[in-house]
Amino acid sequence: MTEHAAAPNAGLMIFAVDGAWPEARLIKGHGSDPSLGEAHVQLWFGSPFFDPQVPHVTMSSATAGNSNTLWILEQELSMYCDLGATPPIDLPAPEPISIRIDGEDVPVDVWRHGNGMSWVGRGRVGSTDLVLSGSKIDPRELRLMRIHSLDSFQRVGSF
Repeated sequence: MTEHAAAPNAGLMIFAVDGAWPEARLIKGHGSDPSLGEAHVQLWFGSPFFDPQVPHVTMSSATAGNSNTLWILEQELSMYCDLGATPPIDLPAPEPISIRIDGEDVPVDVWRHGNGMSWVGRGRVGSTDLVLSGSKIDPRELRLMRIHSLDSFQRVGSF
């Protein structure tokens, strides 16, 4: 079932994996708090019913300083890097890489787990904080782009 949703406002830029992504594109969550000037969107790219053999990426865009950003980062690190509840300040040094976003190389800090194919990244584009995570794809292979609508995304199951 497709649910159309407008992007939260508050000046948020939303980033997504480019249109060449072969798997499903889903809305994992979104919200805003106009009184705080905060907004966030979390998108899922991969099998709509999680398949560990299929590459997948979670892409979170949030207004700078958003209270959800640290929580999302901690959740992604816990899930993808088996770090439990360890807060990001206790993490080993990340690997600095570049990811192509709207045709520009953007610096992103990446923490890898196991064979390196599970990872979590954190970066910023303008006033938008980004938290990315994924498996079965190297983050340097990603091509991201700014989007202006969530109309082409589905909301499925527990997302």
